[in-house]
Amino acid sequence: MEILAWNCRGLNNGRCVQALQTLIGQKKPSFIFLSEMKVNDKEYLNRLRFTLGYRNCEAVFSVGQSGGVALFWEDGLDVRFLSKSRYHVDVEVHATDASGITWRLTGFYGQPLAANRHLSWDLLQALSGDSSLPWIVVGDFNEILHEDEKEGGLARNPNQILLFQGALDDAELFDLGFRGAPFTWKGGDVRCRLDRAVATPSWLDVFPASHVLHLPPIHGDHVPLLIGVFQEEPLQRQWQFRFRFNSAWTAHEGCRDVVAVGWSHFEGGTPMYRTMSRIAHTRMALNSWQYMTFGNRKREIELIRGRLQQLMSLPLSSGNLEEHASLSGKLEGFLEEKRLYWKQRSKVTWLTEGDKNTKFFRMFASNRKAKNRLAGLFDETGVWKPALDGMEKVILDYFSFMFRSEHSDESRMLEVVNLVRPRVSDQMNEELTAPYSDEEI
Repeated sequence: MEILAWNCRGLNNGRCVQALQTLIGQKKPSFIFLSEMKVNDKEYLNRLRFTLGYRNCEAVFSVGQSGGVALFWEDGLDVRFLSKSRYHVDVEVHATDASGITWRLTGFYGQPLAANRHLSWDLLQALSGDSSLPWIVVGDFNEILHEDEKEGGLARNPNQILLFQGALDDAELFDLGFRGAPFTWKGGDVRCRLDRAVATPSWLDVFPASHVLHLPPIHGDHVPLLIGVFQEEPLQRQWQFRFRFNSAWTAHEGCRDVVAVGWSHFEGGTPMYRTMSRIAHTRMALNSWQYMTFGNRKREIELIRGRLQQLMSLPLSSGNLEEHASLSGKLEGFLEEKRLYWKQRSKVTWLTEGDKNTKFFRMFASNRKAKNRLAGLFDETGVWKPALDGMEKVILDYFSFMFRSEHSDESRMLEVVNLVRPRVSDQMNEELTAPYSDEEI
């Protein structure tokens, strides 16, 4: 299980939504906590839940164009809401397997003004007294824990740091550390580590293999955090490339020509061999085409994000600042290009298919959904069965019930059989069932 935490700085921005969809496609987190959403439209948030593929959500809307927090989680999780405010969302997470583990997750957003920061620490202390469950808190705390977590600009007020340290001590929360670049926020020539994950010792006892990743920059001035919630180190699966046709390609004007060229390949042999050969050449042609059409831009975006992450660790020289600004602008342009491309495609679909304009988006979503693993199944009583043996029993029971002979209608079966045109005549049948003669033996 993984948690994505990000100060997105405005979820009503098309580029931000595109960046978030990219992160979801790459990481597929179980939870997403967003701060500074700057969203106060309930209908927009409802549409966004389905766009992102996370229907479960607890949110507090922004006041004007500032603030706003939301916690999203995927289907199949047993999550129970506890409380929320402009600066937090608090839930309990109950295990859906036989382990019986229950823990607490809080998405947290620290007061942006230093003069009000003490209110954040009061909230943290109040939340700590609400439950004794293993507890993790993630988000943008808007404060550093040590002096070396800030570079550039004026020195941080030591009293502010001490108040933050004291708030964590009072709540028995410990910083989980991180992997990646040392800073999570950049503004001009100043960099800080404002975003983090902290947890109680009891939570670390339950999930000792957990870790925090500072992901490469993708949009805005904060980098996203990815918190891995693991009881033991996850196995690294070796994926083997397998071609998959993306039905959304059919909306691109070049797809038909590529298929025509691939299918025009001719080789001698049996009809089945020729068909298989044409399928193979069409597959190779499509793979090369999609890589050249869509793959290069994706690779460029990842290279820019990687370089931006490197720059977050390098000294604040004028050259590095200029490169950071240039690459950030280029990344924003690529994300906007991607957003406009799909927006344009949706308009084309609307013009050509009338009110069936959802076809393109349904094709794209279905193709993505087909790649997801099967996390569990509901049995006939509505109980969620996530384990492999539980899913196996659900499937066996379902098909055993479906194909039981007592549920068949013999008259209907005969009606269908009678509609089948026989290929063996009565005379042929007599010859085939006749006893063998001595000559035939």
